Amino acid sequence: MHLAMLLLSATLTVAQADRPSYVLVTPSDTSTYGSFTTDEIEMIRDVYGPRVFFFRSNARAYVIFDEKVIASVDDLFRPQRELGQRQAELGAKQAALGAKQAALGARQAVATPARQGDLSREQQKLSAEQSALGDVQAHLGEQQSELSREVGRKLSTLTEEWIRSGVAKPLQR
Repeated sequence: MHLAMLLLSATLTVAQADRPSYVLVTPSDTSTYGSFTTDEIEMIRDVYGPRVFFFRSNARAYVIFDEKVIASVDDLFRPQRELGQRQAELGAKQAALGAKQAALGARQAVATPARQGDLSREQQKLSAEQSALGDVQAHLGEQQSELSREVGRKLSTLTEEWIRSGVAKPLQR
């Protein structure tokens, strides 16, 4: 276990050392800000368990196991997760609409000239719906970007406090 922690520390401290990055691992979810690969997150989960807040700041890596801190970080990430869920639901609607457009396009390809006009009008309606969904998706993306910036600002302040207070435990190099 000690060797795994040293390896993890070296790997994650060197990677992106100049940029703060945060990952909250819980049994049901993983929330990140900054740059972590899937392999790094799995390594954090394997070494530190299913409830940990891991972060990099000023070329050092830290872990926090304090349940109050983990709960507060989870609350901080919650709006992003909820917005992400809305984006996923909207993406599913866009995909379904795209499938309808593809099917209609296939019908247009073999339609008689007399039927082409009706199918074109139907395709225009679907295109308008797709465009409207795209506008909503763009708006949600802007909201997600703003939430991400806000989370980053808050985590920067909080992690400095947790380092000073000793709640955040530095990893050994």
